Amino acid sequence: MHETVTAASVAANVRAELARAGLSARQLAEALGENRGWAHRRLSLRDPKPFEIDELARVATHLQVPLSRLIEPVDAADQPREEIRGAR
Repeated sequence: MHETVTAASVAANVRAELARAGLSARQLAEALGENRGWAHRRLSLRDPKPFEIDELARVATHLQVPLSRLIEPVDAADQPREEIRGAR
């Protein structure tokens, strides 16, 4: 099966890494000098706004994970139903 990296899959990866780190989206935004709306728009379950590559690099650095981990395709079976519906 061909897997595509989408804004939804990147958002799911970032949410998973935040959970592993015990951090909230708000804490991430504050650490990166962004506002709550920035995090909400990028981590939304429905139609997330794509991260810019420099934003994603900052997220990876803050979470101390390789950038590649944040852009791995997410298996559709592991995503909440709302994300699958919103994926393109």
